[in-house]
Amino acid sequence: KILKLYLNFFFFENLFAIFFSANHPSCSTRQNQGVSRKNNKTNMWEELASYKNHFLQLEVKHMKRETINNFVTKEYEKVQSKRCSCKCPNENNCSSSTYFRDHATLAYGFQCIEKLTHDICSDDSLLRWQGINSLTEVILNPWQAQRAIMQFDLVRKCKNMFFRIQYGYLKEFYNEHRQLMKIFYLVSSYLNGAHAIVGRLHLVEEFYSIIYNDGSTRYLACKILRNLTEKTEILLFLLNETSSFQNLSTIFNADPCTPFYPNALWEHLCHFLEIAPKLAIKSGFFELLYERIKNKTLFYRELCMKCFAMLLRCEEGQQCFDKIDGVKLLYDIIADERIKLDNYEYVMLALQHGLVSNLSLWRCREFTDLPNRIIDLAKLDNRNLQLECFKCLRLLSAMPCVKAYILHGCMSDLMSIECLNEQNECTRDLLTEWLNRDICDSSEM
Repeated sequence: KILKLYLNFFFFENLFAIFFSANHPSCSTRQNQGVSRKNNKTNMWEELASYKNHFLQLEVKHMKRETINNFVTKEYEKVQSKRCSCKCPNENNCSSSTYFRDHATLAYGFQCIEKLTHDICSDDSLLRWQGINSLTEVILNPWQAQRAIMQFDLVRKCKNMFFRIQYGYLKEFYNEHRQLMKIFYLVSSYLNGAHAIVGRLHLVEEFYSIIYNDGSTRYLACKILRNLTEKTEILLFLLNETSSFQNLSTIFNADPCTPFYPNALWEHLCHFLEIAPKLAIKSGFFELLYERIKNKTLFYRELCMKCFAMLLRCEEGQQCFDKIDGVKLLYDIIADERIKLDNYEYVMLALQHGLVSNLSLWRCREFTDLPNRIIDLAKLDNRNLQLECFKCLRLLSAMPCVKAYILHGCMSDLMSIECLNEQNECTRDLLTEWLNRDICDSSEM
């Protein structure tokens, strides 16, 4: 009986609810609100899916956002599973990091230099290695480097340790030799540090011997010598008072067929050639560089060509340039359509220095398209190249026939060049003024 009463009550309650919802719109609004909530939830999830992989969703229009996200998630899980499956080949033999072993245990403050400069002279191999290795990091700070050079005589202590290792009086347990070379490299970037190194000429001679013997630290030795000769007073001292240039000549002339020299060594040679081109020609550098350019050795158009251009700044260099028909040599490089160079800057610099002699100017008359090719090179995105092109055109226009050709055939192209800085624009304006000047006014008086 109780069950029947409960079922009857439930039946009438549902019947009343149906009747009430049919006659009262408030219930229908509640149902609509429930549907709208569901729609809002779906819109929320769609909007959330649009934030993920946004770039792919913009590119792929024919797929749903959720589908794109699912594909990306699956691919990511595949990659992760491959990474997780990768294991170290020798798990049992993996060595731990040696960072704390290789560095001195000290607080890097203002007082650390004194301890490190003392430790590098220690007889304990580990303590010496920690001092040398930590010192290469500490002197990256210019203040600490100056303090080490001037107050604690860093160059003398490192030099003594360097020679003991170099000549086998002290066994090298770690990599002290290379780290000492790094210290010399960092110290050589400062003027007082460079003076301290040059004051020990046997150390400079040892750097040249490392390069000549093709030692493992020859690249650092080249950088050290390059840093030394960047300072004008040290360059003049090495040139006049030492045999540095003769050592450099020995290195280059030892094997003329060497395919590659470090860039720092070329820059070191350039520093000497800027102030002593005559001495370099006597040492045979003109023939050496000419053969390298003629045979188009590796990177010949870079610093090798720059050194060649430096040799043309003296009378002897101009005479040698005319003998080898240097204008034809450089024109063939510029006009070569098969092999395009990535940088014509030093080629144009060599042409600019070579156009000083009258023979070279007369020879340029035979290459009628040379002004057009120079103007095309001036349109490239290189400020130095553009400036050198304008200067070459100015030198070429000293010949009346070339001047008339540029004025009547290339003027529109010349004026359409977008100058990359103010200096180039001033040079082009002076060039156009010279080209528009009458013959009677071309004496520049």
